[in-house]
Amino acid sequence: MYDVTAERRVIELKTGRAAGTAFSPDGKFVAALGKGKVGVWEVSTGQGVFSAPFDAGLAHATRGIAFTPDGKRLITTHGTHCPVWDVAAETQGK
Repeated sequence: MYDVTAERRVIELKTGRAAGTAFSPDGKFVAALGKGKVGVWEVSTGQGVFSAPFDAGLAHATRGIAFTPDGKRLITTHGTHCPVWDVAAETQGK
C-alpha cells in the first residue's frame, strides 16, 4: 500500500497474486482474494487477522470482494457462488 499524500509506502502485504482487494469501512483492514484463499490484514501492523480457503477452481470466476457497511462480514463473488465470511471476531475492537 502506498500513501499518495505522504508519497511513501505504508506497508507491503504478502498476498500472492490478488484477484481482488477491499478496505473495511473504517480503513483499518484490507482483504485480498487470491488463488484458493481469502485473507484479511490489519493495515497499521500488516498482521493477518483472518484467513479461509475456498475452492481454487473458482478463482478464475472471481468478480469481487467487499466488506459489509458495518465491517462485520466479507463477501466474495465467484461465478454463481457468493460466500459470506464472518470476520467480526477478528476485526471488531481493534
